[in-house]
Amino acid sequence: MCVYIVGIIDDLFGKKEVKGLKNNFKLLLKRNFSTGIIKAFGIIIIASYIYFIFKEEYWLLKGLIVALFSNLFNVFDLRPGRCLKLYFVFVLFLSYKSFQWNHNVYVVSIGILMVYYYFDAFGYCMLGDSGSNLLGFIIGMIIVEVFSLEFIKLLFILFALLLLEVYFDRYSYTKLIQRFNMLNFVDRILTERQGSNHVKS
Repeated sequence: MCVYIVGIIDDLFGKKEVKGLKNNFKLLLKRNFSTGIIKAFGIIIIASYIYFIFKEEYWLLKGLIVALFSNLFNVFDLRPGRCLKLYFVFVLFLSYKSFQWNHNVYVVSIGILMVYYYFDAFGYCMLGDSGSNLLGFIIGMIIVEVFSLEFIKLLFILFALLLLEVYFDRYSYTKLIQRFNMLNFVDRILTERQGSNHVKS
């Protein structure tokens, strides 16, 4: 709920011209705050605090991973249906290892999102920061639980997420997707292209 509220604040009051964590942190170095910075630190604090109060090992590392997954999903929420497809792909790959103890999250979230997918993918509404951050937060927490006691793997995941963040700050991931036929096919299937306008007027 806290993550969802933080996302709504950024949706309503965020400066959309300030894109990416790098640009938001540059703004911070100039002693200017953006809602993106507040959101980033807010999600890190929320995620880390959850693991801290339950006395989990590597609680700060886990909080950073969850926060970066939350941001990753937010970055991907540019085209209709793309963020939801990313969620379904992660669920598919993670279910083999975590479905037994986490089946309620999968069943409920997939059931709701399959219905919602039509409205998002065909441009009738959009997830926005609030929805995409929440989906990334859920996936991040599932991944952290899957590798909860494996410090090296958690460190590798953090490093991979940081590399993705650096890459997406410099290059267009849309162009990257278009270079691979399979990724481009998945990105376009069951989706009405709306250009840069995600929601129908």
